[in-house]
Amino acid sequence: MIGIQAVKSGSISFWDFPAEIVEQILPEIELHRDLVNFACASRLCSQLVIPRHTQYRTLRIGTKTSAHIWAHLVRRPDLACNIREIELHTARHRRGPSSLIEAIDLEKRPWEVQEEEIIQALRPMRRLKSFAWEHRPIRPTPPGLDQKHFPPMVLDILHQIGTVEHLFLYMDNSFRFNQPIEECGLWKMSKLRSLVLSGTHEDWPSASRSNVIISRNWLNSLTSLEVLDIARGIFREHHEFLCFPKLRYLKVNYADNNEVVMNFLERHPSIQELTWNSIWNFLPSSKLPSNFLPKLRRFVGRYDFFEAMASKTQIDQGEPRQFETLTLTSLLEEGYFDDLYACPGIDHHALRILCLSNKDWNVHKLAAAFPMLEELSLPSRDDFDFVRQLLVRYRTI
Repeated sequence: MIGIQAVKSGSISFWDFPAEIVEQILPEIELHRDLVNFACASRLCSQLVIPRHTQYRTLRIGTKTSAHIWAHLVRRPDLACNIREIELHTARHRRGPSSLIEAIDLEKRPWEVQEEEIIQALRPMRRLKSFAWEHRPIRPTPPGLDQKHFPPMVLDILHQIGTVEHLFLYMDNSFRFNQPIEECGLWKMSKLRSLVLSGTHEDWPSASRSNVIISRNWLNSLTSLEVLDIARGIFREHHEFLCFPKLRYLKVNYADNNEVVMNFLERHPSIQELTWNSIWNFLPSSKLPSNFLPKLRRFVGRYDFFEAMASKTQIDQGEPRQFETLTLTSLLEEGYFDDLYACPGIDHHALRILCLSNKDWNVHKLAAAFPMLEELSLPSRDDFDFVRQLLVRYRTI
């Protein structure tokens, strides 16, 4: 206990607190660099956070190689409770604990047992913020791995935890729920700030009319959503009914109809970052509404859409657009190069990152047009003189 004299004199130090209070304080250190700084303060500090916190904050592991991790976490809920971020990939991609793991016999372990252990390991993760599950087929299929089986209870547990703000599900056409879709815990997760439902599974989760209504009501409940990336089929089914007042980032995986996407964009003036490869021959700038996407700072897509936005700003005599990042995915004809150099309606000094698909650019004109660039990405070319000129002209790159 903390002594009365220490309280009166104001000389309480961190080490005067009971161990159980210290254990409650350390999980509040969110950033890895802050954990490292704390560990560097003394040997005792390092013993408190290494590896219990430094190795048990992020899991990026493969679904076919992670059975021992889940079995370990089931046995150590005191470590599982520190995890903030989980990414499960079918590929070999690992960032997870390497210390405090005991030897476990996993020979001939069926997938059903692994599924149950995933669910059990998730329960103590009361500080989990981000969950990603990538469901891609593995060829050849590893023994004991049912690739058509997604554990639906995972989403139920994530709902019960109540702290998940970022959800990423990548699903191919083999993805199936093995429970009635209306019972899925996904529909109860209304506090999400980031949602990615991508992949090739066109019909999920809109296999029937009742499911369309369920999924639409859920999407409309996500009033805090800031990041959205949903599959083509889901966008096609729901686009005209959705509105997210806090949306900052949008990736559109739908190029069947420009006007459909434009109607969605008009309802979301809060968007700051947009990724969308529109159909060729985009709507002319005169068809764009006034003050279209006024907060847009980062854009990935076709040049014609970018030009339409910039031209509309000039026509309306508004403030130049403050693009910070620009990635043009379409190849430009040579006549358009000068149009980009002198593009009206944008603040050329605001641009920091520029990615182009053509390689025959004039370094001097690029440097004059965008003098404050910090990153420039061009297709590779065997031209040392071009690189030399680039480095001379851009001292900040």
